[in-house]
Amino acid sequence: MALKVLEENINKSMDCTIEFNGAAEFEVKKRLCQHKVDIAWRTCSCRLWQLRGIPCAYVVSALYFKKFSLYDYIDSCYSKETYLRIYANVIEPLTNMVIWPVSTNPTIVPPEITNMPSRPPKARRKEAGETKKSGKLPRTGLAMTCNICHVRGHNKRGCPQREGVESSTRQSAPSPTASVRAEPTGSGRGKGKPKPGMSSSKIYSTEQAKVTRLSYVTGDIGYTPSNTTKLKWNGKAAISTSKLHELREKQRKNTVGSSSSQNDTSSQSKMPWKL
Repeated sequence: MALKVLEENINKSMDCTIEFNGAAEFEVKKRLCQHKVDIAWRTCSCRLWQLRGIPCAYVVSALYFKKFSLYDYIDSCYSKETYLRIYANVIEPLTNMVIWPVSTNPTIVPPEITNMPSRPPKARRKEAGETKKSGKLPRTGLAMTCNICHVRGHNKRGCPQREGVESSTRQSAPSPTASVRAEPTGSGRGKGKPKPGMSSSKIYSTEQAKVTRLSYVTGDIGYTPSNTTKLKWNGKAAISTSKLHELREKQRKNTVGSSSSQNDTSSQSKMPWKL
C-alpha cells in the first residue's frame, strides 16, 4: 500500500518546481500551491508526510533534487521488520463476552446512512492494470500481426500495402464470360470416373444467359418431370403433397366426366328424337 501511494506521489511531483535555500529546506511550487519542505525535520507544510508517513509529491521532488533514496524517508511502520515484531508476541486468550465487565462510558453509535443520489454501483471500481476474473485471457499488451505484410503493430485494415494487394486481386480475377473447367462429380464406387479415350473434364460456357420473367413464359418450357418416385417413408415408396393434390384433381375430373357422359346417354335413350 505504501509503495502504491509513493508511486502516485512520484507522478504528481513531475509538475513541481523547486527553490533550494542551500541547507535542508525547500520551497516547492505546484501550479497555484506553494509549500515548505524540511528534510532534516521530516516536515511539509501540507502535513501529508506527517500524517501518512509517506513522502508527498512536494517531498518527492525535493528528495529527487538532492538525489536521496525515497525508501529511506518512508516511516518504519510500513517495514517488514515492524510487521513481524508486532505479531512476534503471544496473543492472550479471551473469555466469553457475557463475562466482560460493562463499561460506564457512553455507547458509540454508528453514523446514519445517507442515500446518495443516482443508482448505486453493483461492482467495485477496478484498477488500471487489473484484469477481469474470467476464463479468457486478456488481450492487453498483445501486439497484432498483419496478414498481408506479416509485420507486427497493425492489422490488415491499416496496412499500407492493402490498396496494392486489392488492385492486383481485381486484375487477376477471371471475367464472367471465361470458360470454367469443372471436374466430373459422382457418388459411389467407380461412378464419375473418366472413360478411357475421353477427356477427364468437361468445359462449360459461363456466358450471360437471357433471363425471361415468369409472367412472359406462356409456352412449353421443355421440362418433363421424372416418373420414378424417389421419396421413401419407413422403407416404402412415398408421394409428395403436391403430387397427391394433382392425382386427386385428375380423379375428380375423371369422375365428373364419366358422370356427365352417363347423363348424356340416359337423356338420349329417353328422348331419341333429340340428336
